Amino acid sequence: MTSIDTGTEDLLARKENGVGYLVMNRPEARNAMSQEMNKAMQDTIAAFELDNEVRCIVLTGAGKGFCAGGDVKGMASRGDGTVGDNTTVTESGTVGSVENTDVMVVRLLTRPATGNVVISAASVDTGEFIVSPDNLTFTTSNWNTNQQLTVTGVADGITDGMQSVGLKLNVVDSATADPKWHSLPEKNKDVDVIDVVTMAVPTITAVNAAEQQNQIIWDAYTDATSYKLYYDTNPTVSTSDSY
Repeated sequence: MTSIDTGTEDLLARKENGVGYLVMNRPEARNAMSQEMNKAMQDTIAAFELDNEVRCIVLTGAGKGFCAGGDVKGMASRGDGTVGDNTTVTESGTVGSVENTDVMVVRLLTRPATGNVVISAASVDTGEFIVSPDNLTFTTSNWNTNQQLTVTGVADGITDGMQSVGLKLNVVDSATADPKWHSLPEKNKDVDVIDVVTMAVPTITAVNAAEQQNQIIWDAYTDATSYKLYYDTNPTVSTSDSY
């Protein structure tokens, strides 16, 4: 007999006489499948498939019960899904390497027992950013496949610097068949929206044509402390002055 380290006490594994044994080891919870157990089971079964010494696999449960299904308490405590990193977008155009749109990925960590799980996505402030689509549908076959949310910054015409605005994800109970998913806690991610202000085009007003002097006028940018003016004195020379 060869014992196998699964990385968690929730799942025990061994090889014996050409058989791979998997034992769900949460008898106190009737072997409800935790996140750790799910991952360990996937990894161990994949390893058994590549092992020429294993000709069949036996799955059993410790204690009196085989398996109570998903770990509902664990789902409720963590919200049973994963969401990609926080995103950063601009109000419009591109600033450095940051663009007007960004993508966030979402997937479930536990397979629904039956039917679909529908997740709604909404911006806390649509004046700063919008998100599309507003619903993601996960089935018993695509539950662990990443689905994308596209976040787009909105030009609000307000000089407010970078704003961190929440993106809310909730289970839509009315469209979700499995009642174990109902009323799971809301998940929130931040979207950083970089302010973009388009300056007015400077106007040039002749002051004294005889002396070839000109006055340049522009609308001041709020909170700006200095400006630099670039101009050409001839086609091959570029000059700048700070103000």
